[in-house]
Amino acid sequence: MNTIDLGSMTLEDLDGETRPEPPAGASRAQQAVHTLRQTPIRALGAEELYVLLRQRESLESVASWALTLLEEDPLSIGDLLPGGLLLALTSIPPEFWYGNAHSTARLRAVIESLTAQDDLATYLPADHEIWQQLETLHKAEVL
Repeated sequence: MNTIDLGSMTLEDLDGETRPEPPAGASRAQQAVHTLRQTPIRALGAEELYVLLRQRESLESVASWALTLLEEDPLSIGDLLPGGLLLALTSIPPEFWYGNAHSTARLRAVIESLTAQDDLATYLPADHEIWQQLETLHKAEVL
């Protein structure tokens, strides 16, 4: 029986869409997204996922891999500030979460493990934007 290693696939493979090179004068974000779409999923770290999430690129695949990283470390940061990947993930509009029950359940579990950390205020002070995002998701009845 053949199995597919999804981690070795790229977003282009998963989406079935190969895009042309960005035009001359394209923004850094456009250029980065183009390159990241050609990168195997398992090679995407917190910084790359942050870019893709902020650009709303291939959300189902990107959110799933981001949740995998956050399940291992809810404050997964790479070169970002603590909570940066989680912030990008929770910035996805509630409509995405309504249609993705499995990812929503995984997000809830990540939030629960995060809030159980004793030293949380050290990394995410009360004025951190993440708390506003979580409140928005609570009000939208996602969490």
